[in-house]
Amino acid sequence: MSSNDDPVAIPMIERNPSDFPGMDTSDPDTLTGEAVLSFHNISYRETVQSGFPFRKKTYVIGRLYNINGIMRPGLNAIMGPEDGSRSWLLDVLAARKDPRGLSGDILINGKPRPANFKCISGYVPQKDVVMYTVTVRENIEFSAALRLPMTITRDERKRRIDEVLELLHLDKVANVKPRSKELRKRTSIAMELVAEHPILFLDDPTTGLDLSTMTDIISVLRRISMRGQTVIFSINQAQYSIFRFFDSLTLVASGKVMYHGPAQEALEYFKSAGYEYDSHNNPADFFLDIINGGFSALLDTEEEGHD
Repeated sequence: MSSNDDPVAIPMIERNPSDFPGMDTSDPDTLTGEAVLSFHNISYRETVQSGFPFRKKTYVIGRLYNINGIMRPGLNAIMGPEDGSRSWLLDVLAARKDPRGLSGDILINGKPRPANFKCISGYVPQKDVVMYTVTVRENIEFSAALRLPMTITRDERKRRIDEVLELLHLDKVANVKPRSKELRKRTSIAMELVAEHPILFLDDPTTGLDLSTMTDIISVLRRISMRGQTVIFSINQAQYSIFRFFDSLTLVASGKVMYHGPAQEALEYFKSAGYEYDSHNNPADFFLDIINGGFSALLDTEEEGHD
């Protein structure tokens, strides 16, 4: 991590919008074209209260510590164990946490993240937010009516709805109510995609799904990212059929980043750090094994290397 040539070395970007062609951020209320999200020395502390009414005590809990990184157009995975770190990082980047607990800088194309970022980026929560009493198409139409500007014509709105229905393989079940877990997840993603925001966040989009559905959804997200959209999502574990789609990988545990860089270079990074890899093992499982059993040891090794 200490070498500038290591994939985990995170480039600090110049805060000059001309370095990011294809996007205009001169108007803070709009976000068009490709978007590069970078974060510099961000930490997050959560303030919680406990105890009886009128006798509550306030505690401050550290959730993230001095994290740096950059997410470009493509498929950006945040992976980690069940300690909440991956979701905390995702939600902080997506402006879904109280900003008073945040320190450090989060930039969009070299400029400070706008105050209305939640309105100009997409976010799919882990718990699907869909209406079960109406059809898949009606859910997406409702989302489009709320999110798309008034300048969008009726024909353009219908085109977008039909496009996301086909993209997520919902066109054959568009008039069905989303009762199943798979249908709810696909509908939730479609409701965000219809707005065509340049950045899309997803919190554990594969949780509770079978392998076939998981692979298909990640494949859809991959196709979206290839259009120039920055897709950032958290995930607990990934089969190789899913992992091979990742462009960048961020491994996080205990609020600290263990690796950040090209997904396909992560394996060589850990092998060069002394971890033995069985060629029959799934790379994603290998990384999680390191996180769960050898994270502190790796940090100790790095600290010794800096001395």
